[in-house]
Amino acid sequence: MSVTPLQRGYPMPSIKFADVEFPDHNTPSPYSIWRHSMPSIFAQKLWKQKLVAALAAADAGPSASDLVNAPALNHWRAFVTPKGSPFLFGMVSGHPRLGSRWITTSQLVGINPTHGWARTASRWYQLSCPFADLEAKVARGLGVSDAGPDFLQVGMPGCPSLDDMTKLSLLLSAWRNRILQADGDRHV
Repeated sequence: MSVTPLQRGYPMPSIKFADVEFPDHNTPSPYSIWRHSMPSIFAQKLWKQKLVAALAAADAGPSASDLVNAPALNHWRAFVTPKGSPFLFGMVSGHPRLGSRWITTSQLVGINPTHGWARTASRWYQLSCPFADLEAKVARGLGVSDAGPDFLQVGMPGCPSLDDMTKLSLLLSAWRNRILQADGDRHV
């Protein structure tokens, strides 16, 4: 992709349609290709600021009002993206935008299952029963006495589950360092 100056001096990427595959054979406009293919440095910086603020909140821990107003996440399980970013999957209730349904959260930055909370880039969550409890209940109902992790398969393509809280803590520490060390011009 090359940058060519426009008449008023603003750079705009030049894209060759021959280099772009369109599976549905509909050719989008050059602007829509540019808009969807160029990462927004401004958006990346805002996201990094949001992550840093969420880290600070997780370090301080939730206040009583943070948890009273937080959505509840039941049957939750941690997963890891291919880039090493942890997130939670579970049945949410009381979410301000998503209501009550199965969700994946934004990036996880802090968790304390003993005290019943998790902090993501977006918000606090009250943690209810972990997914392992649901697995054990289903296993007992099926007469299986020694069901281990992943007895119930939850498909998150390319994202392995992580039930070991010690390993999750280590991952969160590494993820935290990555966020804090990332420069503003790259994805975190």
